[in-house]
Amino acid sequence: MQLEWTEAELLETHAVEEPLFAGGVKCHGGFKADGEYVSPRTKNRWTAIENWKAEHTATFGTGVPGVYAVGDVNTYPGKKKLILSGFHEAALAAFAAKEYLSPGQKVPLQYTTTSPAMHRRLGVSPDLSDLA
Repeated sequence: MQLEWTEAELLETHAVEEPLFAGGVKCHGGFKADGEYVSPRTKNRWTAIENWKAEHTATFGTGVPGVYAVGDVNTYPGKKKLILSGFHEAALAAFAAKEYLSPGQKVPLQYTTTSPAMHRRLGVSPDLSDLA
């Protein structure tokens, strides 16, 4: 999947069967043989945008190494503007950040309800009275 494009590639225009004229002036864009209008300078642009979304939605990376964006500042197909979505995005971004900082290192998952290490860090003791 191509993620890097030159300026010339992003500004490239589709070949058109019939140019668009308005008031006798040739405009940007034109029409395909089937009559569909083609926007100017979009031959590669939509592919570039879709490739970027596909690459960065999995980690919420911004394209700047080590910088991530979650919550209201990003968008992707199907996104719901819910607090829950932000937590989900933050968790994926945190895993991506850990991978960026420590490539290939396994991330141990610990849960506050069952992890003795987390209990020690939090200074709590589990209530085991219901197990007796």
